[in-house]
This record gives sequence, structure tokens and C-alpha cells, in this order.
Amino acid sequence: MLSYDPSEADSMLYVFDAAGRAEAKKQLHDDIPRLITNYGDAIPVGEFYASIYNATPAHMLDINLAIIENPDLEVITEQGGGERRKANTITTSDILRLKQQRSFFPIF
Repeated sequence: MLSYDPSEADSMLYVFDAAGRAEAKKQLHDDIPRLITNYGDAIPVGEFYASIYNATPAHMLDINLAIIENPDLEVITEQGGGERRKANTITTSDILRLKQQRSFFPIF
């Protein structure tokens, strides 16, 4: 989802299609942690937004929901005092980071 290329003829503009939007949200779940690892384990939210907005058709609500719902991510207030728990409370001055204990799925 974060590698969206509008010049590709078969790209899905999920904003207009419910199935496409659901698929895009699923892709964000994996893409956001992967992008954060390019910066180490944390990035200011404002810098994160700036790095992705030209690379995705996703809108801020879907991106913020994907961040909050992802068990491997946390958003810390700029003072470091608390964790954001709702998508609509995330601000550009917050810090987006990978959790210390990441979830995993065992391979059987």
C-alpha cells in the first residue's frame, strides 16, 4: 500500500471501492512497521506522514487506524508520558515506534 504508483494501469483506487479499501487497510498493517524499520525503531509522526503521503492513496483516518490497531506499533506523546489509544488523537508531534515485544505467529 505504501508503494502505490498511480501510473500503473491496474492500480486499485480503493477510496471508491469497499473491497479495495479493505485490501489497502490490510496492506497498511504490514507496510507501516516495515517502513519504520528503515528509520530504526521510531519516527516522529509528522516525518512519517511526510514520507508516505506521495506513496499511497490511503487517507489519514485509515493510516491512523492501521497504526492504532497494529499490535506491533505504539504512538507515544511528544513528552513521552503516554500512549495514544485512539486514532483521532494522534498528532504530528507524537512518536511512532515499534513495540519492544513484537507479536509473532509460530510456524508449525
